[in-house]
Amino acid sequence: MDTNILKFSTAIRIDEITLFLSLCSFQKKFVLFNYSHNASSKYFSLQDSCFIFIDFCLSYNHETYKLFCFYHNNEAFCILTRFFSLLKAIFLMFSFEFCFEVYIIDIMLAQLQQTFSEVGKEVILKAWKNCKENIDETKGALTWLTENTTNLQQQQYLMELFEYFGDKLEKTTISQTWKNCNQIFFDTYKKLEEVCAISDLNELNAYEILKEENEFKILREICLHILWNILKYPKHIKYRQIHKQALYNYLFLKCHTLGADLEKVSVVMEWFLQYFGFKKGNDDNWYYQHHHIQLLHLWKCYRSAINLQKMYFCVFILLLYKTRHWIVRRVCMLWNGKLKDYESLFDYEHRTIMLFDEHKLKIKSLQLGNPKKSSLEFNVSIQWYNDIDIHQTHAKWACLILNHTWHFRTIHPLDRDDLSNCVSVNESKNIREFNSFNVIWKSIDNKTHKEPLNPYSITFKQGIQHVQHNLQMRNHFMFGMDELILFECKFDKCKPAISSKISKMNDSDVLLYDIYKHLPHYPIIQVLWEIKGYFMVPYKRTIGIERKDLPKSNDLGIEFISSNQKTKFNPLLYECDLHKLKIIEDESSVKVTRNNNLQKLFHEVIQNNYLCDLITFQSKQNKKEEKQFYNNIKKQMNYNEKDENDIVS
Repeated sequence: MDTNILKFSTAIRIDEITLFLSLCSFQKKFVLFNYSHNASSKYFSLQDSCFIFIDFCLSYNHETYKLFCFYHNNEAFCILTRFFSLLKAIFLMFSFEFCFEVYIIDIMLAQLQQTFSEVGKEVILKAWKNCKENIDETKGALTWLTENTTNLQQQQYLMELFEYFGDKLEKTTISQTWKNCNQIFFDTYKKLEEVCAISDLNELNAYEILKEENEFKILREICLHILWNILKYPKHIKYRQIHKQALYNYLFLKCHTLGADLEKVSVVMEWFLQYFGFKKGNDDNWYYQHHHIQLLHLWKCYRSAINLQKMYFCVFILLLYKTRHWIVRRVCMLWNGKLKDYESLFDYEHRTIMLFDEHKLKIKSLQLGNPKKSSLEFNVSIQWYNDIDIHQTHAKWACLILNHTWHFRTIHPLDRDDLSNCVSVNESKNIREFNSFNVIWKSIDNKTHKEPLNPYSITFKQGIQHVQHNLQMRNHFMFGMDELILFECKFDKCKPAISSKISKMNDSDVLLYDIYKHLPHYPIIQVLWEIKGYFMVPYKRTIGIERKDLPKSNDLGIEFISSNQKTKFNPLLYECDLHKLKIIEDESSVKVTRNNNLQKLFHEVIQNNYLCDLITFQSKQNKKEEKQFYNNIKKQMNYNEKDENDIVS
């Protein structure tokens, strides 16, 4: 065996430990896993092997470790897959600053390719990754894929849909929508977005995408509570002390209620406290050990707790992160007469927006309602307006006022849409919302919006006027159209449907409470209003083009064609051409993997640092400028070291 490779088995013999530790001192960068399934007392368990490997990695930070894995049967493969996942999770939890790559010589993937020979290799790899390297789930996904597609391009489209919506919807829902939309990717994508937006209305789905483990739920809540108190009240000493008996009583009650493992939760909780900066005193109580709180460190911990969605336990604790793509990460807010940029976190557990000033290392908290978990909240209000400067800067901003107090500004109306939705309600049923009652509506571009309303004080007429105002502000900013042409609510298409009696003027003043009080889970519900609104540019902002003397028909420059002559080209769209246009739209919307040998060769040339041989640089003396020159070329070509298909042809 090459001396540059360190042999490390998942079942290490006791008499190999001395050799193993001595080899560690050479700072080897390659680790070879050779799984041996011989059950014997002379071998360490998988867990023990894991800790030895971690000790090895801890000795040498800032290194890249390549793990080569050979396996010979399904059982060995499954054990090693879980082992690698565990290593990744532990490295993530401890925030190690080095990385390692796992190169798997994949007999299983070869078998999948042989079994599903009609499926492209890239599609199989995507299915493998989306199914988290689970062989049975991958086979199920590929079987489903072959049953609903006929060619490679359709496979890539359907796999894209599975990648986007596979963790939100059942495969049968995706495939049925795919068929209903005549296998057009763009139409299917829009329809599935609509399904996701309204699928959770009033009913708690049995198929929950982000189902939390009981142990994780307990730990997440207590960690958020501890960090929230310290960050919101940094000068209060009482939040820097945790009584051991109070902590134990809380964990015991929660674990007993949810059927969780108290010992497991307690051990992990102690680790979290130490990581936050707490230290156990002589009286076994916990005390924050820094006189001045480590604000940046605690903010990062708090951010991780906010973003964390799932957690499992295996020897150590396995963390999986799932970040909602629409969550706003930065906001611009008016504070003391000045606009400032902040990093933002939406704490739905405490109905708080936390803002972090990275330059001054200060935190501001916006309390949107009662932070108590069991309380209901109906007083969150959002008002849109446009700030347009037509005299000096000629700039415009999409703005909103939160709770009649805080002013936010965004550059684009879509950014305001996202910010408004974040404040209105969280999409996940696993995390509490800011406002308990919400109305969902869609603009003409199929964008979903959410409005927090108080059903006990707002009438249906007032709710409709509020939606009309926001839609008017949106159209004014995007298209300059703010004069109302038509605005209507289709009562029979609302979910749930609204009685036609409400459409009468005399009955439109009825409270939202009287309309929806009979629904299950009221008042913690979302309802859908089917809204149609059309606006135009007002005449006062149009330019007159009137002419006193109209030219004669001969002077208009119009070429008249007699009826017996046929035109070579008709610019009007025929209905039969619509399907062709949708196919073109799909091809421009989805990245299709290309099999271009020259492209792959060019990628290999760049990867091996031979780009300099293809391009002549003027100044050979300035190495820094030369390197920057080549980096700019790579950027322009969209060079991706891990994906040869990203290079622009």
